[in-house]
Amino acid sequence: MTEPGRQMRVWGLTGLIAAGKSRVCGILEELGAQIIQADRLGHALLETPEMIGALSAAFGDSIRVDGRIDRARLGRRVFADPEALDRLNGIVHPRLSRSISETLEALRVRRPQPALAVIEAAVYFQLPPFGQVDLVVAVTADPDLRRRRLLQDSRLTPADADRRISAQTGLEAAIRGADVILENNGDIEDLRAKVTSLFASHVPTRSDGGAR
Repeated sequence: MTEPGRQMRVWGLTGLIAAGKSRVCGILEELGAQIIQADRLGHALLETPEMIGALSAAFGDSIRVDGRIDRARLGRRVFADPEALDRLNGIVHPRLSRSISETLEALRVRRPQPALAVIEAAVYFQLPPFGQVDLVVAVTADPDLRRRRLLQDSRLTPADADRRISAQTGLEAAIRGADVILENNGDIEDLRAKVTSLFASHVPTRSDGGAR
């Protein structure tokens, strides 16, 4: 529940790869939400000397190109090895949670304050706590549809796509613990109707019709 007097709502948005989280975020942004992309924060962390040093120590210098972390090389290294992926998460996730917390705090003191902040994170349920969240939404879609979308929307080979889908198998049970399960097996207008209804149900409005 939202604390008395706290105006900005905070949602966690998660889901399996290629389920449609980005499309949901786009619709929420059109409705006035401020989107916090965990992936973008994570990419920024990979540029820091602290993270470069920690990941190089864990996985070797082969994941670096010109002194920087090469995400493609790192991905090939960890997505084929569950133990390596766990090691990566143990290094990145605590730092990522701190970054999310700092970003939320900056939004809370901003004026005007957004009515809704949405943390988009595929790994939401794996992250250490970063503050109070009012609603957790999980986007789902049929596995075959997700695989087709992933191949259409990325440069991954079928083998790479299958590895990334398999790497998220452990998240399937976790996302069922979300407050809202948003199925995205239809077209964009079907999704837009669902997201708009969800927003209207959970984000209070002022008497003049504006989001609060």
